[in-house]
Amino acid sequence: IKKLSGGGVDNALECIGLPSTFQTVIDCTKRGGTSVLVGVAGGSDEATFKMNILLGEKNITGSMMGSSVPSVFVPLLCDLYSKGDLLIDELISKFYPLSDAAQAWSELESGANLRGVFVMHELASMAGAQATVSAKI
Repeated sequence: IKKLSGGGVDNALECIGLPSTFQTVIDCTKRGGTSVLVGVAGGSDEATFKMNILLGEKNITGSMMGSSVPSVFVPLLCDLYSKGDLLIDELISKFYPLSDAAQAWSELESGANLRGVFVMHELASMAGAQATVSAKI
């Protein structure tokens, strides 16, 4: 990444929640850039880095929902989705009922399905069918 970007990126996001990928994010951020932890790490996970990395004036921070106010932001997202301005359906590759959790995790681990969604209650009839662009939740 450093080579491709000519020395590092201005902003880098870690979206998985793993210490190893967060280290990669820090390493590829250029002097004065910002590394952001977005992924939710396990409660006992720890990340370590060389203290001298901070001499490059890098900013290392975290973000939870983009520092938004959920009571304002979530209704905004719902409104955008309802108007068709936020395309979520196109990102979903498969729906799973909770009873198929083991299968869902297995398919995620193998790479067979990377964007599956668990559905519950009245949405359960969608589970097991492939999502289509016209599917509405």
